[in-house]
Amino acid sequence: MVSHIIEKIDFLKDSMYIKIKILDTPCGINVKKFIDDGIPLYSAYRMEGSVEEGNIVKINKIFTFDITPNLNGEFPQPITETKND
Repeated sequence: MVSHIIEKIDFLKDSMYIKIKILDTPCGINVKKFIDDGIPLYSAYRMEGSVEEGNIVKINKIFTFDITPNLNGEFPQPITETKND
């Protein structure tokens, strides 16, 4: 089930900003309840890309942005996977 849609993605220096619309679906209603109850949310995203010379990140494809409640006040650490041909 879907809770939101991405309306806009902006890149500014080293940051990525997303604008989402929370939908009136069962999952979207749950997200709205978290917001109304003051529970912090964060966006976890999955994408594909590479790190080029000078540690410049090149994003090739964005798969999804997930909205997740942050119940313990901590943020997950990124997981980096590589594939060597």
